[in-house]
Amino acid sequence: MDPEKPEETVVWLPHPDGWKLLCLRMDPTATLLQSAANILDDVLSRAMGEISRVQDMREEEVTEWVVNQLRMNGLWPEHTYALKLSVGHGQREISACGCGSNQKHRKRVAHLALALRIMVECAHRQRGDLLQTLWDGHPGLQTVASAAFRMQSVTLTRGRLGDGAAGAAAAPGASASAAERYAAVTQYASMSPAEQLQAKARALGAEEVCVLDPFLTVQGDSVKCMACNKHMTSSHLATKR
Repeated sequence: MDPEKPEETVVWLPHPDGWKLLCLRMDPTATLLQSAANILDDVLSRAMGEISRVQDMREEEVTEWVVNQLRMNGLWPEHTYALKLSVGHGQREISACGCGSNQKHRKRVAHLALALRIMVECAHRQRGDLLQTLWDGHPGLQTVASAAFRMQSVTLTRGRLGDGAAGAAAAPGASASAAERYAAVTQYASMSPAEQLQAKARALGAEEVCVLDPFLTVQGDSVKCMACNKHMTSSHLATKR
């Protein structure tokens, strides 16, 4: 893993049922992979104490679906195999998958992917103290976990970026290459929340004076003012009280 581009190791693939599957890749020599099972055990013990990796974890071969999703988005052409791991059941089920060239490598990556997915859930539940404990105990884990958090806001859809980020890949009507789409994914994920909002607004064609307005918000395909809930134009800015 290139420590300067951790976002390039994580994507969230849109599932037909409406949820996203965290998918991870990592160099076989990466230090984190050597202790991936231990990291997952630690995460499960602290975040989901009643669940055991050995007794409760389920494996599923998802190569065809995952690889098809990656190819449609021009991502990770070197990977042709994927393994999904899951714990919990029903609404409490948590899943993630890992890509790798051989079974041992895939299993390690999938272990780490599932640990990351659980940490994302912990972040949503505002369990920052637990996350800090995990990061302190496993050097390097915070970097890839932070990438997983950021990449969750980037939606991949049939060969193009969703959530307005497609505008960063190509001008309207242009055909973006796989490399351009990949660059857009990582560039968008590295932005601050405010910068991501501005990128969405630009992709929707908002005037730059609106993009830079502090009351900017994006709702669906519309750029609006949070102060008065009206569609933002330059004339609106001039008359806004």
